[in-house]
Amino acid sequence: MTGARLDALVVGYGHVAEHAYLPALARCPACRVVGVVEPDPDRRARAAAAGLAGYATVEDAAAAAEAGRTVAIDLTPAPLHGEVNARLLAAGFHCLSEKPGAGTAAEWRRLTCQARDAGLALVAAPQLHRGWSMATVLGLLASGRLGSATAAHIDASKVGPAVDGRLEAHRDWFYGRSVGAAMDIGPYALTTAVALFGRPSGWTWRRMAAEAVRDQAGLRDGATAIAAAALHETFVLTMEWPEGPVATAHVAFGRHRLGMPSCTVYCTGGRIELDLWAPDGSVRVVETPGYWEEHECELVPEGPPRNLYDMNLEFCLQCVDDPRLVPAHWEQVAAVLEMLDGRDGGARA
Repeated sequence: MTGARLDALVVGYGHVAEHAYLPALARCPACRVVGVVEPDPDRRARAAAAGLAGYATVEDAAAAAEAGRTVAIDLTPAPLHGEVNARLLAAGFHCLSEKPGAGTAAEWRRLTCQARDAGLALVAAPQLHRGWSMATVLGLLASGRLGSATAAHIDASKVGPAVDGRLEAHRDWFYGRSVGAAMDIGPYALTTAVALFGRPSGWTWRRMAAEAVRDQAGLRDGATAIAAAALHETFVLTMEWPEGPVATAHVAFGRHRLGMPSCTVYCTGGRIELDLWAPDGSVRVVETPGYWEEHECELVPEGPPRNLYDMNLEFCLQCVDDPRLVPAHWEQVAAVLEMLDGRDGGARA
């Protein structure tokens, strides 16, 4: 960044704030944490014990903030993101929203208009595609070294908030109709697909009901009951591009299949493998110049790797510093949310 150091306000003081964003902010020399917005008094007390100023509302925090010099990071439950992001922008904060940036593509477009009119940066996670591995893959595709891309498969299966048979406190909203596996994990896979090939021309969702799930019990944690079908929710999304590749995305609550690449891009002259969850990780390249011939190599980055939260924060600060980055990002998020709008069996031809 070329500007002065920014202030950061954490909105929602829960698991992700404590274990992901506060450590990322501590590593970031471009901003400093000035407080937390948290309506729950017990959580505010926990933030105070960590040396952070606590505010019950966005408006209370805005009264103590310097206009245009504060980035608010929305870590509230996903169903609230559209409403909370609108309030943050109205209060004069630049906004970094955890995924999804809004509940629908239409809501996201309203937020972008609000941010544009106010001259504020609005950024939505995830930014995993800005890592070294994706830049390397895009460079390989552009070079033509492996021919043209024909297909891709992305596996975005990941454990949800119910870990080892227990539901973390205040996180049952993950399993509601407005979130679920598609909205919680889907943005990782769909953002990757759009970064690789652009906005798809058509897509089809299919909700999968695995036989094994029918025999599994649900989860009850106190007064909260979660059905087994929600605990193991699985979707398969097929995307296509005009005269281009076809991609499938497997999106599910469940442990990632160890030993398998989470993203494979197939080309006429080989394939490329990378790990979505290690955006600064290595890239495996397999070239097939002849029918019986195969050459394999691993491309390894230099320097320490960043994690997803470092990248989200880094890109948001770049957008504050250079608003020219914002329009393309807004369109990318809109493309992802348009696909997510159709997750209940929708299709676009």
